[in-house]
Amino acid sequence: MKMISLAYRMSRPVRLVRRAFMILGFFLVASDSLAVSVRPIVKSGIILSIDQQSQTVSMSAADSATPILVGWNKHTRFLQNGAAVASSALLGGTRVEARYFQPFFGKKMATQICWTTNVNASASAAASKSQ
Repeated sequence: MKMISLAYRMSRPVRLVRRAFMILGFFLVASDSLAVSVRPIVKSGIILSIDQQSQTVSMSAADSATPILVGWNKHTRFLQNGAAVASSALLGGTRVEARYFQPFFGKKMATQICWTTNVNASASAAASKSQ
């Protein structure tokens, strides 16, 4: 009987260590997927500043007293009038709609930033210049 209880006592720490490694492995593998909220946040606002090197945009939203700082990466889509454009096409003072995820840690990451330019105003300005 004492031999069985000794074997049980030796296997219990081994099982605890295995469980600890399994839990640690889960968090290492799933850390990126657990780091973001489930639904994207959609905010409309005006671009205050753009930093191409750090890939961040600062924008003011009507429902926020402080500017919102949103980052982007190679997966972020920039849409001007519904067409894909480079991030360099975005200018300060532009009214945009940003879709981003709020992580539990780190900076907000945009999945899409879209804006429209007033095509009629651009066409009328070009027509008045040509006359």
